[in-house]
Amino acid sequence: FAVGFVTGGCLRLVDAARNRMLPSCTQMMVAHAARAAGLPLVEGTVHIDEARDAAAAFAMSATRHVMPIASVDGHEMMLQNSFLCDLQAAYWRLADEELRAQDPMASAQEAMGTMGMF
Repeated sequence: FAVGFVTGGCLRLVDAARNRMLPSCTQMMVAHAARAAGLPLVEGTVHIDEARDAAAAFAMSATRHVMPIASVDGHEMMLQNSFLCDLQAAYWRLADEELRAQDPMASAQEAMGTMGMF
């Protein structure tokens, strides 16, 4: 899994290439979702003192998606941080858009369902 932080008024993601890590497909979706939502985002290196001072932290994985982290090195994190909540909403919007793009009938079926046809 990959990790990110809310610090300094923006989302901070650990850049896999700069830190000699395997790239995360979920982190790529998170970065795309953050940019699409207009959330400030920086990818690079996050030092342990920055991680400790962060308002919130989150893990990103294909099975857990974007999940808040309760504490880092004994420092309690905000689980309901507004940046993090906005990021989670943007992530799910992007995931929904991608699924609908792969299945054009899903939108038609949903529209018919709201009209009471299903």
